[in-house]
Amino acid sequence: MNRARVVLGLSTGALATFLVPFVLASCAGTENGEGPPPTSNPLPAPQSDASLPGTCDAGDPNCVDEVIPCSEVPWCPTQTNVESLYSLTKVWGASPNDVWAVGAGATVIHWDGANWTRTPVPPALPNPLEVKNTFLSIWGRGPNDVWIASTTSTIYRKTGSGWVHQPAPLRYELPVKALWGDGPDRVRVGARAYQYEAVIDGQNYLLTGNQLTTSTVGEPKWEFHEGTAWIFGYYGTPDNLWLIGDNRYGNDWQRAFVQNGRRLADGGFEWTQSEVYSLVNLHAIWGSSADDIWAVGDQGTMRRLRAGQTEWEMVPPVTNESLHAIWGTSATNIWVAGENGTILHYDGNEWTPQRAAFPAGKKKPLLTGIWGSGPDDVWIVGGHVALHYDGKNVSGGRK
Repeated sequence: MNRARVVLGLSTGALATFLVPFVLASCAGTENGEGPPPTSNPLPAPQSDASLPGTCDAGDPNCVDEVIPCSEVPWCPTQTNVESLYSLTKVWGASPNDVWAVGAGATVIHWDGANWTRTPVPPALPNPLEVKNTFLSIWGRGPNDVWIASTTSTIYRKTGSGWVHQPAPLRYELPVKALWGDGPDRVRVGARAYQYEAVIDGQNYLLTGNQLTTSTVGEPKWEFHEGTAWIFGYYGTPDNLWLIGDNRYGNDWQRAFVQNGRRLADGGFEWTQSEVYSLVNLHAIWGSSADDIWAVGDQGTMRRLRAGQTEWEMVPPVTNESLHAIWGTSATNIWVAGENGTILHYDGNEWTPQRAAFPAGKKKPLLTGIWGSGPDDVWIVGGHVALHYDGKNVSGGRK
């Protein structure tokens, strides 16, 4: 059932006096239709995506105790000039000579093909305490349209020489871990659940949302979309989109949450929940095509959905380390990264661990972002490092 919605504003706890009709949630719902009712369950506190780098005990198996030459491993660190206290979280690029990475300490760095250069971002608000946000997500449509976000109030867009602040109209800050292009002139933001007011058929509603969209043409015009899961990632096309997240806000037991959205004639999405049979969080999703989708998460969890399947495959684990990023160029060339410097490669037949020349005397970092321009130009970021792969040998043979 489609319902016209006029957004009145965003609620706080004091606005719970609004009459909220409760409806049973189903496996499918539309952005302009039914959605799950609000709940009084508290949201889980946000957790850091990266630990601070530092010295480590040589007896720690995750401590790097020797310097490995880049000539002997596929992945080599680059000089980022980022302070050692800050961690990188995500990476995205428009070309081999136009790559962006973001992270803690308001870090935004740019790769021009030879060097990383720090790019200043103006503070979202007057900041006498000099508090620096951690940017958790990045997405771009091209070299002249790049988006980064820390929270719903610290969203920035770069179309020219500088970053422009474009906050969502929420009264409180919520972490933003996912950004995606929602059509040729819209951007979709995935966040922790929030509440907002709306008028539907002349009646006041207090609804729970977890996604926002805004026009990229002219002045920003934000819209709010129902949902309860804390969204961690997107993958797909403007008309066929997948999302993953943590739905403990809606259901205490439902950590791994996957939905598929298909575009409707009115421009919204019809969302269908997809069962992945996982008791732990999934952090990243990617596919070589609409017929071959992968999701990875905690404790080495991997899931795969192929053409003709109605249920996700439970892929035998390759590691017990939590996995936080996945990206590839084809069904036979996929990279995954995660905790304690974990890097895995899939050649279409098997997953194999990969080595990197991590700095000696430090713990292997938590790797949380992957992007590449092609099979021989791939970046992984996390902790205090930005690793580059240029097509050298991987375990099992040359790419």
